[in-house]
Amino acid sequence: MKDINLVIGGTGFLGYYMLQELAARGEKIRSFGIDRPVPGSEVPTAEYIVGDVFSEEDLNRAMADVKTVYCFISTSMPNSGEKNLRREIDLTLRAHDAILTAMVHNGVDTIVFPSSGGAIYGDSGEEPVREDAPLEPSTAYGVGKQMCEELLGFYNRRFGVNTLIFRIGNVYGSRLYRRVEQGVIDVFTQAALSGETIKVWGDAVHSIRDYIYLDDAARAIVECTRKGLHGFHVFNVGSGKGTSVAQIISILEAQLGRRLAIEYQPLKSSGVSRIVLDTEKLSRVIGKIVTVGLEEGVARTIRAKKALLEKAGSRER
Repeated sequence: MKDINLVIGGTGFLGYYMLQELAARGEKIRSFGIDRPVPGSEVPTAEYIVGDVFSEEDLNRAMADVKTVYCFISTSMPNSGEKNLRREIDLTLRAHDAILTAMVHNGVDTIVFPSSGGAIYGDSGEEPVREDAPLEPSTAYGVGKQMCEELLGFYNRRFGVNTLIFRIGNVYGSRLYRRVEQGVIDVFTQAALSGETIKVWGDAVHSIRDYIYLDDAARAIVECTRKGLHGFHVFNVGSGKGTSVAQIISILEAQLGRRLAIEYQPLKSSGVSRIVLDTEKLSRVIGKIVTVGLEEGVARTIRAKKALLEKAGSRER
């Protein structure tokens, strides 16, 4: 009986919380990827398989009795390899083609793909941006997401693979320590609590993003997937509200009760300067998306990061 939810990249940033959300709903879950979970972060009901996404044998082993693949593998980052389109093609596109091929071979009929709620749209000028807006990515990362969406469309048309694409806004609120410079709120919070200078790239006032608390994002994706939709679907996942980097800094300062050390530097890339997502389409399917407002989400993030730092400090002593 095919009743397992496979999370590829289940030890990564978003994948870890997909496992948690699925586990909370009593679903059978399996994680597949190159890394084992950080000790203490294992999801108790999850089966962990370590393997290589480019290994046909490993993928076939992971696909046994799987009904849905949540493909949260990370082969690139929004701020890495801005000009390296070849790397996106070589890693991102090849990895997803291998996964889709294994799905067809093993009779797995549904895939969930986390796309970009920013880089794939580019600076379109529309606000809020709907799913049918023109795709005008200006970075290799955004082009990689677009190519993957096209690949998924092909497998849907050719092999009938049910496809749910979620274009996700800026997710924040990880209870784990983020070791990569991705995710403004998480990175800023970690730096502030560690007494480090916060680096702001570009214009903090006019850099606008759509932020969504991690638990809300995971819940929305799982709830939508559990609807059993057939065919090819694209949904924005966000709050539907824009917040500047300057506003994020103000919220952090207010909640920490002190001024933060800020270092302003020139913008690194030609990415999106402003993006707010239209989430009406997803709301029609699952109802309310946001249950944790921004200020409450930042407060939760601060508490989680403080607990991590206190735990690390007690180990050092």
